[in-house]
Amino acid sequence: MMKNYTSNAVLWLFAIAMPIMMNAQMSYVDSLKVDDKVRFFKYTKPKENSGKAKIVFVLHGSGMSMDFMEEVVGGQFNTLALQDSNTIIVYPEGHKGNWNDCRAKATYPAKLENSNDVTFLLDIKKRLKRKFDFDDLDVYAVGYSNGGHMCFKLAKVASSEFKGFAVVGANLPVSDNDDCTSSHKAVSMLLINGTTDPINPYGGGEVWSGDGQTRGCVMSLEATRDYWLSLLPGESKLESKLDYEDTYPRDNSRAVQRTYSSFGSSIKISTLEIMNGGHHFANPDFKDWPHYLGNLNRDVNLPEIIMTFFESI
Repeated sequence: MMKNYTSNAVLWLFAIAMPIMMNAQMSYVDSLKVDDKVRFFKYTKPKENSGKAKIVFVLHGSGMSMDFMEEVVGGQFNTLALQDSNTIIVYPEGHKGNWNDCRAKATYPAKLENSNDVTFLLDIKKRLKRKFDFDDLDVYAVGYSNGGHMCFKLAKVASSEFKGFAVVGANLPVSDNDDCTSSHKAVSMLLINGTTDPINPYGGGEVWSGDGQTRGCVMSLEATRDYWLSLLPGESKLESKLDYEDTYPRDNSRAVQRTYSSFGSSIKISTLEIMNGGHHFANPDFKDWPHYLGNLNRDVNLPEIIMTFFESI
């Protein structure tokens, strides 16, 4: 059934347009040109300008912006970056509010105009490496919703450029809704799903956007996990299971994380299932999510969990 969230989303964007990162690291704005288009991004500065660095891209969802994404999750990501002298958090700006992901049935401008978002992100990586004179880089990508689908695209077509990915509120598109040619290379991937997400169906199915347009069908979380597991060398096995403490029982939600690996490989696939959870990037600094996104879990801090996963790979 179609759902139209546009007016609610606009009201929400204006309602939360106040900074919430008083204790976080300051970010800076830069730009570069890709295919004659000026593209913008924000980034935090590292404490040191030498040796090996980590770059963590944080990709916003549909209809969002780099500023909005930083307001929602930057209080946590930027603070965590302060604890590591050579970590840079990057908030890139999509093309007209979206990313050109792999979903063939998407109708937003980034898709219709074939925005070269992969080149944009890789050019940011090159720019920051030169700017801070790093010898080497470990690069990671985090994405929420449409940004999560962009992470899937990066994992399929540019896997050698990234050490790991974390996807919040997105499952892989089904084959007839996927226009990316995959390299079929194994990557480390953390998949985070709410089991009652009204936007991204946990069990698979059709995705409807805020403007009432279909984005086509996606796989279930289980099928998405199994695709990435199938690329691991050797037989995969469950490495660990973590039941997060129910610190806020009134949210009627629990979270469980399962991590898989294969013998002799450092690559890991992990799922974080948020029982009775909606379409959120849950963290303690931001709780003003609109009700139409579903039930909010208040037990988990996704930026912290994501950075811990990246440290483990």
